[in-house]
Amino acid sequence: MKAIITLFFAMCSCCVWAQVKQTLHRTFVADEATQLQLNLGSSNIEIRESKGSRVVVEITVAADVPNEAMMNFLVEQKRYELEQEMNVQSGTLTLSSKKNLNVLMVKGKECKEELSYIVFLPAKIKHAGVESTSKN
Repeated sequence: MKAIITLFFAMCSCCVWAQVKQTLHRTFVADEATQLQLNLGSSNIEIRESKGSRVVVEITVAADVPNEAMMNFLVEQKRYELEQEMNVQSGTLTLSSKKNLNVLMVKGKECKEELSYIVFLPAKIKHAGVESTSKN
């Protein structure tokens, strides 16, 4: 009977996944920018004013993956990187999430991901808006 109970708990512990959370920081040079456009695919975006001339984006990723090593792998594979485009004529810096953020599957199970952003924006740059096409 003890062996059956031990086996049951061992099998349950293999199937239980916790939500792993990691915070990333990305910095963008914005010397020529007068406004910022965000295309991050999320409605969970907070804008804060900062000093200096750089735009800093704090990305918090929470994902239902088996362990922290899997989350580190996703980060190292640049799954959550942002793309930068500067339009010098209009002075608009556009930050976009990667377009190929496919559904994350591990061992046949879909893993839910939640991304939130805090954008630290220099006072000299106006926030032009957010294009929100929710992917998460």
